[in-house]
Amino acid sequence: CNFTAPVAMLGVAAASATAGPLRMRRLLLSAIFSFSQLWLLSPSAALAASGDLDPSFGTQGVALSPIGDEGALAMTLEAGGKILTATIADAGTDRSTLRITRFSTTGMVDAGFGTGGVVSISVGTNTLSMVRTMLRQAADNKVVLGGRSVDQFAVSRLTTAGALDVTFGTSGTANTVIAGDDEVLAIAQQADAKLVAVGSADDGLDSDFALVRYTAAGQLDAGFSGDGIATVEFGGDDTARAVAIQSDGFVVVAGDSVSTVPKIAIARLSSTGILDPTFGTGGKVVTAISTGESVAHAVTIQPDGRIVVAGEVEGDFVLVRYTSTGQLDSQFGAGGIARTNVSPEAIDYARALVRQTDGKLVAAGVANPSGGGDFALVRYTSTGQLDPSFGTAGVKTTSVAVPFDEDLFALALQGDGKLVACGLSEDGSTTYQMLARYLGATATAVCGNAVVEPPEQCDDGNTVSGDGCDSTCSVLAECGDADQSGKILASDAQRVLKSAVGQPITCPVFVCDVDSNGAIVASDALKVLKKAVGQNVVLTCPPLA
Repeated sequence: CNFTAPVAMLGVAAASATAGPLRMRRLLLSAIFSFSQLWLLSPSAALAASGDLDPSFGTQGVALSPIGDEGALAMTLEAGGKILTATIADAGTDRSTLRITRFSTTGMVDAGFGTGGVVSISVGTNTLSMVRTMLRQAADNKVVLGGRSVDQFAVSRLTTAGALDVTFGTSGTANTVIAGDDEVLAIAQQADAKLVAVGSADDGLDSDFALVRYTAAGQLDAGFSGDGIATVEFGGDDTARAVAIQSDGFVVVAGDSVSTVPKIAIARLSSTGILDPTFGTGGKVVTAISTGESVAHAVTIQPDGRIVVAGEVEGDFVLVRYTSTGQLDSQFGAGGIARTNVSPEAIDYARALVRQTDGKLVAAGVANPSGGGDFALVRYTSTGQLDPSFGTAGVKTTSVAVPFDEDLFALALQGDGKLVACGLSEDGSTTYQMLARYLGATATAVCGNAVVEPPEQCDDGNTVSGDGCDSTCSVLAECGDADQSGKILASDAQRVLKSAVGQPITCPVFVCDVDSNGAIVASDALKVLKKAVGQNVVLTCPPLA
C-alpha cells in the first residue's frame, strides 16, 4: 500500500513544523474545511468473497475447451488437484469416441496427459457410447465412468494414464442388461472398493430404479440381491439419478417417480440389496412438493445420518432434508424443504450437491434468465437458509457472454474449499467444455497476491513491511494512525479533528485518543499532526478492548 498525501495537506504539514500552537491550529482547521473533498487515497485490492470466481483459474475463473461435442459431461478430481473430464465426440450421428481431458490446477489443458492433454477411446461393441458420471478410486487413482452401451448399463475403468483397464470387466468395461433399455446415471464406491451403479431400467411399459453392484474387478456381485442387480418400483416411471453410501454400508438412492407429475423418490437398501423396512414405508419415500414437477438429481448423507437431496420443483432449485428414518426434517428450511427461485419467470434446476466441511450445502445447476442458460450455484446454511456470505444473497450465476448458452453437469469440492463446476457453453456453432472455479468457505488466504482474502486486513501485492501493509497482510494499528494505514500522516490528524468536532467518521479511541484521557478532542489532532511532521511527541492510546 503506497500512500500519497494531497499536495495542499503536505503544505500545511510543512508550514506547521515551524509555526506556534495557535498558528498550527488555524492551519489545520483551514486545511480540513478548505480541502474537505481531498482525501488520502490508497490503491486497494478487490475483496475476494466466497462464491467469487477464482482469478487464478483459467481466464478470470473460467476455462473453455472445444474438445468433444457434448461439453464436459462428467468430472472428477485427481489426488493432486488436476481435473479430469469426460465427453463424447460425434462422427455424424454415431457417437464414436470417448474423450478424457485433463486440466491443470490453473485451468489449462495439461499437455502431459495423453496426446495434447486428451485421451481418445474408440467406442465399439460393449463399450461406453454415452457417459453420465465419473469418479476416482481413492486407493489407486484409477477412474470409473458410467453410462450406457447401446441399451445396457455400462461401467468402464481407466488406468491413471487414461487407457481402458483390461483387469476390469471385459477389456475394461462391465455391461449389464436389466430390462432392455438401461442406463447408468450415477456411481458410488463402497469402502471395500465395490461399485454401486444406479439409473433406470425400462422394459417398454415403465421404468424402475435400477441398482447394480460390481466387485472391484467389474463382475456382478452375487452378495447384492442374489445376482448383483436390484430394482425398486414406486408405481410410475421411476428413474434413479443419484446414489450415496452410508457409513454402515446401506445404499441411499434418489430420483423421481412419474405418474401424473414427477415426485421426488428415495429408497434405502441394505448392504445385501434388500429394501430397508426402517426407512420411510417399506424402504421407500415419495415427496410431492406443491402440485408441480419435483425431481431429485443429487444426494448426500450428513455425518449424523440425515439425508439431503437437491433438484428442482416447478422450475426452482430445491433442497429436501430427511431424518435417518426418512421423515421430512422440520429443522431444515420450511418443513424440511428449501426452495430458491434463482431466475424469476424461468426454469432453474440443481443437478449437483456438495457438503462443505463447515456443514453448509452448495447446490449447482442451471439458471435460465431470458431463455439462456447460466451456471448457477446456491449455498445454504446447515439449517437450509440462503447463506448471505456467498455470492449475492447466497446465489452465484456465471455466463461467458452473449450469445453463449451454458449447462452445468457436475460439481466438486477441492481440498482447499474451492468449488469446481463443469458443463458446456455453446455459441450456436461450437460446443465447448466449460469449467469454472469458485472461492469457497475455507479457501486459504495467500499474502502478497494483491487480493484481500479473509482473514487478511490488507494485501498490497508484496510481503514487505513498512508500506502500510505488513509482511503478514495485517494493518498495524499504531497509536495516532487514525485510518490504520500503517503510517501516521497529516490526514490522520484531519480524521482525529473531524471526530473531535462531532463529524461522522470512524476514528477508534485505541488509535485516536492519543493522550488517553477518555475522549477524542482537538488537542489529540494537534499531537497527531506534530507526530506526522516529525516532531518528538509521545502518543499514548488506551489499549484495544
